[in-house]
Amino acid sequence: MNVVDLRDRLVADYAGYTRSFIKIADPPKLQQALEPVAAERAANQLAAHERVREAPRAKGRVTVQPILPVDVLGAYVLLPGVLS
Repeated sequence: MNVVDLRDRLVADYAGYTRSFIKIADPPKLQQALEPVAAERAANQLAAHERVREAPRAKGRVTVQPILPVDVLGAYVLLPGVLS
């Protein structure tokens, strides 16, 4: 067994594997799909902040808004039974 060849094959396989995760077919379409989710989560966060501030009758105003475009930190495709 040639260890150097094995290493090269593993590195090449892993490089191809990781690149497959970062190829998003249509980034603008993905952003378009994520923006309503971000807006909804911002609204939920605002409501939570307002509830907390209302509890002790705190003064002031809070605003929460999504920061767009959404950062995509990861995308997962779950394939049941693939490794079984």
